[in-house]
Amino acid sequence: MDNEKKQVTYNSSITGETQVTFDIQQYMNNRAMFIGLMCNEDGYEEPFGDVTVNLSVAAPNYCGYLNVNDMPDMTLESLSMMKAAKEVV
Repeated sequence: MDNEKKQVTYNSSITGETQVTFDIQQYMNNRAMFIGLMCNEDGYEEPFGDVTVNLSVAAPNYCGYLNVNDMPDMTLESLSMMKAAKEVV
């Protein structure tokens, strides 16, 4: 299987177009799904932003709560468009 990270374009009203990769993990306290975006800065992978937020209310399996406070441009539509651009999830 190909372990190479596939880049997609995230379009932000703050930073403009940024090439990002998905970082999919679990929160330690409740094993809920964590989705973050990583970008490449000067040859090093850096955190760009957290797509999901960890709430005390459990989300259904394979679901997460969007972090619209820190990433206001992140919507289900933008996630779907990024996923469609490159099959990453």
